[in-house]
Amino acid sequence: MPVDDRFEVRLADYDRPCGAIIIPNPNAPTGIGLPFAGIEALLAAHPDAVVVMDEAYIDFGGESAIPLISTHPNLLVIQTLSKSRSLAGLRIDFAPGQRPLIEALERVKDSFNSYPLDRLAQLAATAAIKDEAWFQTCRRKIIASRESLVSELETLNF
Repeated sequence: MPVDDRFEVRLADYDRPCGAIIIPNPNAPTGIGLPFAGIEALLAAHPDAVVVMDEAYIDFGGESAIPLISTHPNLLVIQTLSKSRSLAGLRIDFAPGQRPLIEALERVKDSFNSYPLDRLAQLAATAAIKDEAWFQTCRRKIIASRESLVSELETLNF
């Protein structure tokens, strides 16, 4: 079944000057992601704008933009442990990027971050990242559940 292109990121929509671009990839609720080549094209077309890729759902499908950080100083990738690592209540996120972007975040973080990471959250994050087997098991279950839902909805002509 073809995907309605109204829910896809169209690179042509960004063919104008801007200060920054923020894209959830893949997006919610459709799960449609911008292909890796599209991310590269967007970064190349906007070398003077910060491009933020919000990858909250990347572990459930798509290709992370993190490998592009080394060649694109304007790229900041945001990921979370809330979804695929099941730590939503702890609000643990991270943002890989080149040093100048990280330094800019560090300068302003206390003015908007109402959830500083306490020691318990840091320990939970460390344990969750180290437990790859549990992560993969949980991730597979969530993907299987999504595929089952899609299948059932399709049988109902949704």
